[in-house]
Amino acid sequence: MNEAQAEALLYRAWEVRESDPMQALQWMQEGLAIARKLGQPCLALKFEHWITSLYLFQLADYQQALKRAIETLVETRKPHYEHCPYRIDAHYIVIDAYLYTDPHGFKTEIYQAIDLIETTMSYDQDLWRLLQGARAYAEMLTDQYAAALDHGLKYLARCEGASAFRLSDVYAFLTEAYVKLKDWDHALHMAQTGVPYARDHYATRRWYLELIAWQAYIYRLKGDQQTAGRYHRQATQLFTHLRSRPYFAFYDAWAGYHVCGGELEIALKVRQDQLAWVIPSGSPFWITKCYYEICCLLKRLDRPFASEIEAAKQAAQALLQPDYLLTQLAQL
Repeated sequence: MNEAQAEALLYRAWEVRESDPMQALQWMQEGLAIARKLGQPCLALKFEHWITSLYLFQLADYQQALKRAIETLVETRKPHYEHCPYRIDAHYIVIDAYLYTDPHGFKTEIYQAIDLIETTMSYDQDLWRLLQGARAYAEMLTDQYAAALDHGLKYLARCEGASAFRLSDVYAFLTEAYVKLKDWDHALHMAQTGVPYARDHYATRRWYLELIAWQAYIYRLKGDQQTAGRYHRQATQLFTHLRSRPYFAFYDAWAGYHVCGGELEIALKVRQDQLAWVIPSGSPFWITKCYYEICCLLKRLDRPFASEIEAAKQAAQALLQPDYLLTQLAQL
């Protein structure tokens, strides 16, 4: 066993992380074991980062990701990590873990972590972009849509000359921000602009799906049923062949498309399918949000939703600051 073997495992895992995340996890864990046996804590830290990332973005196990992120960050305080180049990754991945589990409760910590990196560490251009993206997502996930758009446009400006991967992210984000603000023309423009960056690589397929689904929704909202139907069929085909979980915004677009057409039963099924994988993720934020959307649809269908609203309240109790979501539930 040597360092080259460990790095080869990481490369193989990286290549299949979207198509076969469980295989990717196995190879990453094997690489981590090699790094530890070699007595190379810095290399082990690199594997810890990517394992945590896999739990967040491909396996959707947010509690496991948060646990590992915090444990790894504590580990990096030991002296032998002082000059490890992957130490900064341990600081950043905690931000993502906070965003996926409890963005309201951890919002102060998110901004503190961003400030700590920007003021005390050296970082590359891509992380410079990601830090601005984290600000944008922190505002979006706490329903501060105007602030989210402002930060999102700054994120776009930082992404000039960036990879297709990064541009796919920012255009998907801006599409969602404009949708939340009901600026349909700008939302459509952002979705159309983002498609060429997202459609040609396996690592951006989930953003591609999301951008196509948003266009189906927006065209239906505008009354162009033919174009909306074409994009809906395209999104259906993409979704059928997707190996990883779609991003959350996809379900907003997918359910929204059916609500717009008065197809509330189908929209409810979309949200119930979403809930089926959100519950095992362990994210009290997303569990509460998903139950809330289901309650809204049940109310419109004139059906009882007492059990669903109780489940939402129970999930919200695990949040550090549940009042915001509990207030939304109380208004139903």
